[in-house]
Amino acid sequence: MLISISVPSHLKNVSNGRLRKVTNLKNGYTRFDWFVGSPINNYNVAANIGDYTNISDSYRGEGGELTLDYWVLSHNVEKAKLQFKENVKSMLSSYEYWAGPYPFYKDGYKLVEVPYPAMEHQSAIAYGGFLKGFPPNEFVGVEGGTKWDFIILHESAHEWFGNSITTKDLGDLWIHEGFGTYLTYLFVESQYGKDAAQKAIFLTRPGISNDSRVAGPYNVNQMGSGDMYSKGAVLLNMVRLVINDDEKWRSILRGLNTKFYHKTVDYSDVVSYISKESGRNFNSIFDQFLKYKSLPVLEFIEKDGKLNCRWVAEAKDFNMPVPVRIIGGNYKLIYPSSNFSVIDIAGISKGNIEVDIQNFYIGLLYN
Repeated sequence: MLISISVPSHLKNVSNGRLRKVTNLKNGYTRFDWFVGSPINNYNVAANIGDYTNISDSYRGEGGELTLDYWVLSHNVEKAKLQFKENVKSMLSSYEYWAGPYPFYKDGYKLVEVPYPAMEHQSAIAYGGFLKGFPPNEFVGVEGGTKWDFIILHESAHEWFGNSITTKDLGDLWIHEGFGTYLTYLFVESQYGKDAAQKAIFLTRPGISNDSRVAGPYNVNQMGSGDMYSKGAVLLNMVRLVINDDEKWRSILRGLNTKFYHKTVDYSDVVSYISKESGRNFNSIFDQFLKYKSLPVLEFIEKDGKLNCRWVAEAKDFNMPVPVRIIGGNYKLIYPSSNFSVIDIAGISKGNIEVDIQNFYIGLLYN
């Protein structure tokens, strides 16, 4: 796409891609020609007009030398230099590790100051605020929780999930927002370790409403519940824990960005890929958390002196494994189905069982 915009000569226009040409029209206006060399979604095309100053940098990444350009209002130059230096390169390093090479080396990476919070405009991310911390509660209990710039982390994540891998229908916007939110927690893991990331993911749960389904209806230009952000990230974290092989999980995230590089996808494409590459059918797990508003409930009942359990869920054949233990012991993975079955742990009872609800977002029912 070629984007040509004429502005009063004391201003600049910053759009997607690379600046190809600046032409003085000699009538008080200057034309800026920007060229995008990669496929781009029309909602990602941006016109930003203001008294901009450019700060240039570069990053040596998996795809070679990546240009970094920050376009900010003149009075914010020093603030931007500090804020972006602290956040951008560490973010790129983390996301390339987990999700593969930045998808738009051809067009560069840009942050452009705007008078609104944020938007994931491809290769020209709209940035406002100069804030730090993870909303809504800033995760003050998590190491580094008030240090990092959430706008940079979240909107940049969309370069992988949203701009390179793009949904065919708004009903699947959870693919953009769930994976985008999840990458921010993987960034926490890159900086402070897995325990810190798991704690941060747990702390996101109070923001989940469970009031409507996350996956929206198709062909009516309608997205699903706002839970797609936090609930989507919590779901992906559970999928990782069920796979129980971090290198395989990382290869799946990177593989998604290889197989669907610069492509449009739907629900089935993503879930089928994860199932195929993990060797486990995840259809019922994704269905329950995305197509139904309620959480699956693990129900317990004692019969003939033994503790039994089953899943109560709307998704057909829901069968997510879950870790349980006798309080103070070691967790063991059990595999409940929709029918009651005995929990094969000696001495376990309703009075001493502990379910890993720190990492598995489910309901519990004791009868």
